[in-house]
Amino acid sequence: MGSGCGQGNGSANGNGVSTNLAYTKFLFVVARADDEAQAARLRIAGGNIARGFFNDFDIDDARELQAQRFETIQFYVREGDPPATSPNPPLQRARHMVQVSSKYRPRLLEIDEELRRRVGDSADILSLEGAFRNPRYSSPEMVSYSNKSAPPRRSGRLSRNAIIVPIRKTPEWWQKSALERHSYFYPHVDHASAAPVMGHALAAERVITTLYRRVYHNPDGY
Repeated sequence: MGSGCGQGNGSANGNGVSTNLAYTKFLFVVARADDEAQAARLRIAGGNIARGFFNDFDIDDARELQAQRFETIQFYVREGDPPATSPNPPLQRARHMVQVSSKYRPRLLEIDEELRRRVGDSADILSLEGAFRNPRYSSPEMVSYSNKSAPPRRSGRLSRNAIIVPIRKTPEWWQKSALERHSYFYPHVDHASAAPVMGHALAAERVITTLYRRVYHNPDGY
């Protein structure tokens, strides 16, 4: 999962809220100990909150539409040590993360509260909320460009690695006109340096064929 060349959703001026098709929560678990007792406690907590959810780890392209009818959950474990420097150190300290999705937003709050209750003071829980929407692009040509080489979704048994990239756009970005924001996807001249740049789409071209991408938006708007 990673960022691609999709254009953010919105109303005509880009600042409104589009229809949310489903909601998701990323629950980052920052354990206060790294031993077998703590690992066992997290496994038990994870098993309890997963009841009634479909395992997102097993979903592939052939079962994607079928899985959208269910509430889904997936567990992640960070590989290696966190980087020495990070724009968001608390999230980077989390060795475990749970992603839970539902069309019913209060259901995600229930899972958040249950996980916090079950781990108690043995770990801190940091959460990020997101919403899945139909993707919108700046032109039909961009739709074709982004999708024609995109790989199908494979189950976690075949694609075992995920890259999670929290992104926060600045207020200055949303003050730009929709036309100016769209221009960043195409080759253009940088306003600050007056130098030509390739744009987001061409910059991502080499990895479009290797990453299955999904973008989650702020559920309450930009």
